[in-house]
Amino acid sequence: MSVLFGDGHGNFALAQGSPFPVGQYPATIAAGDLDGDGIADLVVSNYEDGTLTIYLCGRNRITLAGYSPIRVGHTPHGVAVADLNHDGKGDVVVAEEEDNDVLVLLGK
Repeated sequence: MSVLFGDGHGNFALAQGSPFPVGQYPATIAAGDLDGDGIADLVVSNYEDGTLTIYLCGRNRITLAGYSPIRVGHTPHGVAVADLNHDGKGDVVVAEEEDNDVLVLLGK
């Protein structure tokens, strides 16, 4: 996964460390604040290996979350981030294709 930071004037530059490793056959990516710091973090669904890869973002830095990757089933396809329980931290919603499930992972 490659990430480019914008400067607000139409210029972009690769983030330090980019490209970042993800799982097998990354299918979708979602951005949302998972750790409550007001900065969007990144969640990648990895279709082939049944995992999510999560990167926590800060000012000019991107780090792999210590709990990543997370196994979420057989074939996670769609992923979204939203604060479903209104606790100030993003929750992750995953559409699981093979099992016909929707998983909700509440942020802590």
